[in-house]
Amino acid sequence: VHLNGGIIMPGESVSNNIGAFSVRLPCENTASSEERLKEVHKELAMTKRLPTAFLAHYAAKLSSRLLPTSWVSYIFSRASAGSSCVVSNVKGYDRPIHLEGSKVESIFGFVPLAPG
Repeated sequence: VHLNGGIIMPGESVSNNIGAFSVRLPCENTASSEERLKEVHKELAMTKRLPTAFLAHYAAKLSSRLLPTSWVSYIFSRASAGSSCVVSNVKGYDRPIHLEGSKVESIFGFVPLAPG
């Protein structure tokens, strides 16, 4: 979640102003896929209105400056305990890109889950 909110205009950057939150999504119900999507949207929309991402951002910033590294590692490993996936809406490239002369057809991000 970028903390500035809204649309990122061309030439702008969110820099390191990002935050994160964990949420339990209602995916286990037996409703239709359309109803499940509505429930997920409702849950995420409500969570995004909370200050959770801001608090996570500033807690991480503050703790990484003040606490010993071993403590920070332990705290963050516990903060995401129970997570089963990471979802992001980070936009990909808006133009063709090449790697060592070969066109990159697609890119898939991978974020390993923290231990716990």
